[in-house]
Amino acid sequence: MQSNVRETFNDGVLIILEPSTIRNEQRKKVGVAYSEIGRAFFNTMMLREQDMSNFDNNSSKSIRKVKTLLHPLTAKITKNELKIKIDNVIYDVNKVDFDRYYSYFFLSFSGGDEAYANNSEGVF
Repeated sequence: MQSNVRETFNDGVLIILEPSTIRNEQRKKVGVAYSEIGRAFFNTMMLREQDMSNFDNNSSKSIRKVKTLLHPLTAKITKNELKIKIDNVIYDVNKVDFDRYYSYFFLSFSGGDEAYANNSEGVF
């Protein structure tokens, strides 16, 4: 009987964030607050040619692929529903793949969320 070989995830910690809209008395959107709902250690992976063909190459977004142990929130994550914060930079989740043991997050950074990343309270 062969035991499972586990990797070490030592590239850092990613924080799974859930955005919520902040509104004023007139019910107009005035900002976004992020609340932390989970953490996971990750390894950065290289993008394959197959991975790049799934995304629009003409966009201004940069794509990042990270690998974590299978997280319970993986089944809940849909496109643009949750955010991932790595090293004070907030990424959008483009796609989540998973197998029996690991989750693979495809993240994009469009440049618009850098103001949110610099705010330590998570409110903009």
